[in-house]
Amino acid sequence: MKHSLLILTCVVSLAGSGWAATPTETIRAARKKAASKPRPIIINNDGNDTRPDDEPTRENFLKRRAAPLARTKTKTLFYCAGVWGTFTFPSPVAELRDHRDRAVPEWAAHLSKDGGPDSLGTMIEFCHGHGIEVFWSLRMNDTHDSADPTMLNQWKKDHPELLLGKHGVRYPAGARRWSAANYEHEVVRDRVVAWFEDVARRYDVDGFELDF
Repeated sequence: MKHSLLILTCVVSLAGSGWAATPTETIRAARKKAASKPRPIIINNDGNDTRPDDEPTRENFLKRRAAPLARTKTKTLFYCAGVWGTFTFPSPVAELRDHRDRAVPEWAAHLSKDGGPDSLGTMIEFCHGHGIEVFWSLRMNDTHDSADPTMLNQWKKDHPELLLGKHGVRYPAGARRWSAANYEHEVVRDRVVAWFEDVARRYDVDGFELDF
């Protein structure tokens, strides 16, 4: 099962920024080289970097999972910053994962209130500062929100017709995981593509992981 991550996911390496005037052949060669790079150890961080009793600082955000990597031989981090469509970094095309409905909000969503980098920017800055490449990881159909209403984003509430199941129904496969998005709908596919495009344009990530 340790190899299932690489089998079941699609890794898309980016050519980096400033390539607008570069020949297509050069970009393809750079992508191929990046994609075939040996990655002996890949850490997948699912984004639960904060604790309610921690002071909401970048140091505390990094200390739980990221900071210890600097003392290891890890050179690749896949970083998942939230549930489907709800992330801990502000986005014009997604919702903010701050769990306002919970007794203790997700304070990682507000790291940038002091003008500094947000959660994803902070992780990228740390990784690149320690020679670690960082991929933005998206769980293509995370359904944790099936059982936790505080995770269910407004878009899913507004568009139940675009989901695979219905609340309260138990299915032969997937049990009560009713909240998966239905990719048969073009609007769903376009929404997900917009997330990747936004991250690619605004953040210096080394690639994407499409986690199926």
